[in-house]
This record gives sequence, structure tokens and C-alpha cells, in this order.
Amino acid sequence: NVDVPEYLAKALVYYLKSRLAEDAGEMEMKEYFMHQFEKMIDVHEENKTHGLSQAVVGGNWGIK
Repeated sequence: NVDVPEYLAKALVYYLKSRLAEDAGEMEMKEYFMHQFEKMIDVHEENKTHGLSQAVVGGNWGIK
């Protein structure tokens, strides 16, 4: 088993559908699914970066 967060698991499904569509010669569907995959990955990366900077900036370092 591979432990993948649910959000990324959905992105992975889009990637696999894209590859299957490519294998079947359905290039429009391939592009659609790849676009969905890339969009989900971009959102995930943006949230990961924002969450890290927010945790650092918003942290209470024990300074009074």
C-alpha cells in the first residue's frame, strides 16, 4: 500500500485517465484529464507553501 492523501489520490486518478485516453488515441480527453491533474497539483503545491509560511510567520517563538 502507498499512503497518499485523498486529494492527491484524486489527482492521480486524473493522471491515469489521461494516460489511458492517450493510449486509446483520444487526445482531447487526454488533454482534459492532464489539465485537471496539473490544476490539482498546482493547488496542492500552493496550499503546502502557504501553510508553511503561515506557520512560521504566525508562530509564537516564546518572545515576550
